[in-house]
Amino acid sequence: MTQVRVLVAIFEELVPVTGGGTPRISNIIKALVRRDHEVYVASSIGMRKEDAIEQMGCVDLLPLLKVSRLSSNKMVKYLYAHPLNIWRMVKYARKIKPDLIISHNTIAGYAALLAKRSQKDCLVVLDLTDLLFE
Repeated sequence: MTQVRVLVAIFEELVPVTGGGTPRISNIIKALVRRDHEVYVASSIGMRKEDAIEQMGCVDLLPLLKVSRLSSNKMVKYLYAHPLNIWRMVKYARKIKPDLIISHNTIAGYAALLAKRSQKDCLVVLDLTDLLFE
């Protein structure tokens, strides 16, 4: 089997796994790692970066700014965090040059599509399950 370089992006706290899309994305990462693919992750985390990498089995992790969906002023925080997270993820993708980007939620999908512009052969899979809620 050919090894694929994969970037998995979720603009939520991925580890520790809580709810929403995190269990599904966590399982996707574990399945890709089990098949010996080169997996990179862009997400916010609730633990040390090294511990998160070890728990997921990924090659590297880009920690993103976290905005809690339960925060009373989350929209103001999104105005700051999302543009910064998008820029950082696009820059990270240019560095690692993934063959495949898998994203969960619309804002991570937007970042994935922007990242694809610099790498034409990259395939992007968009999981837009949160489209109605953002």
